[in-house]
Amino acid sequence: MLPENSSSNPIEALQADFEKQTGYHQKDSNFLFQSFKTSINWEQNKIISDDTVYVKVNVLDKVKLLSTDSRQISIHNMVWIKAIKAKDAWMYTLLTFIPENTKLGYTGTIISKSILSGEQWKAYFIEGELVKQASGLKASSTDRKCTYGYVNGEINVISCEPPRTGTDYPGQGGGPIDYETVDPMEHGGAGGSSGGDGAEGESTTNPDHEIIDALEGYPCAQAVLAKLPNLENKISTWLNSVFKNNANNSLTFRVSTNIKPEVDGFWNYNNPSGKAQTISLNGQMLSKASQEYIAATFFHEALHGYLHNEKVRLEEEGKGSQFGILYPGWSATDVLVENRYVIEHSTMATSLKDLADAIKSFNPSMSNADALALAKSGIVSNMTQAEIDLNLRHRNGNEGTKCN
Repeated sequence: MLPENSSSNPIEALQADFEKQTGYHQKDSNFLFQSFKTSINWEQNKIISDDTVYVKVNVLDKVKLLSTDSRQISIHNMVWIKAIKAKDAWMYTLLTFIPENTKLGYTGTIISKSILSGEQWKAYFIEGELVKQASGLKASSTDRKCTYGYVNGEINVISCEPPRTGTDYPGQGGGPIDYETVDPMEHGGAGGSSGGDGAEGESTTNPDHEIIDALEGYPCAQAVLAKLPNLENKISTWLNSVFKNNANNSLTFRVSTNIKPEVDGFWNYNNPSGKAQTISLNGQMLSKASQEYIAATFFHEALHGYLHNEKVRLEEEGKGSQFGILYPGWSATDVLVENRYVIEHSTMATSLKDLADAIKSFNPSMSNADALALAKSGIVSNMTQAEIDLNLRHRNGNEGTKCN
């Protein structure tokens, strides 16, 4: 039987069970996929029986995955959660379809992931039949194989299969019957309401947004992030005013596996309005850097988000020219494919000192010179060698407060 609650709504009860078992929160748009944003559309569902339910997953970014012949296939309507009741407990599998041809039965890849255990695997089918090996893609393997795709036009790792020692093909894995059951190409998906995928990275549910911690697995970084909004400095005050408990703006801190080793992190405003911003961090850096360096990185990237928010706000109010007056020395520029805010070393603007003061508020015992050196990293273009060396020692965990 479907779970029951006081509302007598089976989908609401299923949602409650899902959130209880997985710890999922609708504010975390990177819960299902680290590489791109999604939201679970509980209203768009298909109840097959008392023990089998499909629920639509809205893909909030523009995502195209690579087929076996390297064609780019949109997964706009191709992601679903399959809930199966077994032994009085629900299991949840995330299904991602990459269809190549469906005229004579499903031909293409299906990626399955157990949301509870994290185990994931993929299988390739030709006209509905499972193929053990085709075009270099194995349905089961002890090798670690990754699926790549384009997220908002940029190549990215979507998922990787961990080495498996269990069964070749777990019973809860997705198959052609799942694709036929939900019929994702029919009016954008099966059942429920007509709420489609979000556009340009914005959620259709408009949850209560805030500063979101999506740094699971990095407890020290989580502890550092938890302190930032409570510190007494101008940047923390800014962040609280724009993002904390704000129904219009969100700022998510997450770990990315697709960052170059020398890069600490990057900020993305996701859409021109910047309402749902993301800060992606280098997991290797978070694992070994000093707490002061991690805090400085958080402040650096968050400051980009704040400045972008201010620039958009002033432009919407017809006061775009005031940005340079309110934030002297800062200018928006494109660094490779990223929009950033930079400042020349010769223009020691007030905001750079505010950043140094914010870092020092995290560790009041830090010298003013060291705090300023950490503040300059990634912002000014001509640091001294001593400042570069100090940053490197903090980044490698050889100076400052250790995480472990």
